[in-house]
Amino acid sequence: MDKWIADNIDQEIEDGRAIRNNYNQSRRLSRMQTFNMNKHVASSREDHLSFEDPMNNSPDESDSDSGDDDDDDGKIN
Repeated sequence: MDKWIADNIDQEIEDGRAIRNNYNQSRRLSRMQTFNMNKHVASSREDHLSFEDPMNNSPDESDSDSGDDDDDDGKIN
């Protein structure tokens, strides 16, 4: 009977380890998914904050050179 109890206890310990291992793997996966989602959200926020409103032209942007070589005096070189 003592052997049966000892074997039963050993089996319970192994079952408990398997359950704990599955729980830890699931927890690690959830933490990685949360980390990746937080990283994605932070990246999206940075993209959103760096977005410049095209309707809000600053004087520097509206006076920018169009790429031609003239001095905007109306004369063609």
